[in-house]
Order: sequence, then structure tokens, then C-alpha cells
Amino acid sequence: MFEGKKVFLFDMDGLLIDSEKMHLDMWNYVFKKHHIDNGLDVIKKLIGVSGETARKVIEEETGDIHFLEPYQKEKDEMTDRFLEVYGMSVKKGAVSLLSYLKEKDYKIILVSSTFKEGVEKFLAYSQLSDFFDERVTGDMVSESKPSPELYLKAIEIYHLNKEECIALEDSYNGIIAADGAGIDVVGIPDLVDISHIECSHFVSIKESLEDVLEELQTIK
Repeated sequence: MFEGKKVFLFDMDGLLIDSEKMHLDMWNYVFKKHHIDNGLDVIKKLIGVSGETARKVIEEETGDIHFLEPYQKEKDEMTDRFLEVYGMSVKKGAVSLLSYLKEKDYKIILVSSTFKEGVEKFLAYSQLSDFFDERVTGDMVSESKPSPELYLKAIEIYHLNKEECIALEDSYNGIIAADGAGIDVVGIPDLVDISHIECSHFVSIKESLEDVLEELQTIK
């Protein structure tokens, strides 16, 4: 699976950092405060997407594209206060895997639907910034995951050979995006069940990033 791979393409939210659980917790508090019963169900459907795709999901689920807007500032301020106090929790095995890849001179690229400002903030709070050679973020493309555009953009601007690349994703949308770009992808589930996904470049499911590292270390 990892033989011949020279470039590792990482999603961020839910894969490297526990941001998705944090966001759910923040939204849950806000919705309970304002007595909104269906809000958390909507938020869960937004995992792995952003931008126009997220707006479409919100409108489909609620009939109101502006459903979240009255509460967004309150939620963002609460999130910032949380991060200032607690920082960003890093997923099990993230630091050890990234350290190994860096030590062995693999190319490491972040491919996230999150816009650059959010990416830089979360990487700083999680102390992962220095691991990444390059980033491709949601504001660099017109369509977020599950569109393959983010991965195709990475291939284009960094002149990557697809056969030498492998993506790591935690969500359905991320896996479909990598597959659509013709890149092999390993799934590490977080909050979304990915066991049912079938596509030609979805090569494996691993319990954690630690399991990815263990398999990598067996390559001679």
C-alpha cells in the first residue's frame, strides 16, 4: 500500500486534530442555549465540507440558507475562548507519524477544505505547522470536498505524480475527493462511518494514524 509512495496528502479536521468534535461541542452548547432541536443534526452533515457545498446542505436540511448565521458569531467567540485556554487537541499518532515522514524526507502536504486563515490558526494551536511543506486550502478552489478539485490543485501546483501520492482522510467527502482525483486514499475514521465506502482508490481503513506509522515502518 505504501510502497513507492513519496508524497503524503493529509486532511486536517478530524484526521490530525480533534476540531470536528470541538465544533460539535460548541454548536451543541449554542443550540441548547437557544432551544434549537435540529441544529446538531445539520452540523453533523457538514463534516468534511465547506463553502458552497455546506450552504447547499444547510438549505436542503432546513429550507433556510441563513439557518446558522444568527448563531455563528457566538459560536466562533466561544471556540476562540476555548482554544486560548485549552489549545487544539491532536489525534493519536499524528505527531509520531508526521515526525517519521519528515525524518525520512517524504513530502507532506496539507489538503483541507478549511480556508487558509482557519488552517493556520488550527495548526498553530495544535503545534503542527512546521511539519507541512505546503498547504492547499478551501479558498484556493471553487468547490470543496467531495469535489476532487483540492487534490487536483495539489497535483497541479506541486507537480505531483499521482502514482507516488497517498491521501489520508477521515470522512466520506474526503475519500471521494481523493478517489475522484485518481489518488490512493487510506481512511482513518473519526465521527463518520466510512466502512461502507467503495471506490477504486480507497485502499484501506486504519484504526488510527499510529497504525499507518506501524505499516510504514515495515517498508524496507
